Amino acid sequence: MEYLTVAAQFASEMEGGTTVWTSAQGVGFTNLLVEFFAKPELKRDNYYCCRYEFEDGSAVVAVEGSWHVEGPEPFSCIVI
Repeated sequence: MEYLTVAAQFASEMEGGTTVWTSAQGVGFTNLLVEFFAKPELKRDNYYCCRYEFEDGSAVVAVEGSWHVEGPEPFSCIVI
């Protein structure tokens, strides 16, 4: 059985892609982050970039019109 991070579960809810800001169920990106208990953190040198960390330490990063599952470093992106 494959373990999905909370960030991967979040991404599956936002199944329309990384430029879609509403889930298939009609829940907005920000409201879904609240449902997943995400904590926001702004990047100090780029206020257009925000990291949302979940309880398991995984995260998604939103930057200028798109969002992505975080890569191996904080604020890095994995394009899905």
